Amino acid sequence: MKITKKRVQAALFLSLLLAVCVSCTASSTKKTVSLFHKKEFDVGATRKGGSSITLVDMEHETYQFVDKQESVHVQLQFTVDTKKDPIIENGVLIIDVNEALVYSINDEKINVQDKKQFEDILADVGISEDEVLELVLELANSFT
Repeated sequence: MKITKKRVQAALFLSLLLAVCVSCTASSTKKTVSLFHKKEFDVGATRKGGSSITLVDMEHETYQFVDKQESVHVQLQFTVDTKKDPIIENGVLIIDVNEALVYSINDEKINVQDKKQFEDILADVGISEDEVLELVLELANSFT
């Protein structure tokens, strides 16, 4: 079997390598990560377009809020600028297709009800907001 080499394969290899690195970080024994895994959240990070922006995702395909009957697709997505000292620029909670800003450098943009849903998820997982932000920075740092 003849193997032809293409430039795109290098990009694919790099993506897979990054995925493995994140997987190793996310499956460590750190309390913050294991709590998310116990609640069936997929935790990972990706570098956006090769720049200094890293996206950190925490995703649950069939999450159920305590006061709701139906399950929803929940995704927490944090944008981290890793140019100098890593800074979490914002955090978005996506429930099915509805997006809500739940963390921002400018807190005035955040809706109280959206923030409550974010806090409910963290309470369910058993983790504080500070621990989540620490985890986000740790995952983002695994790419620098």
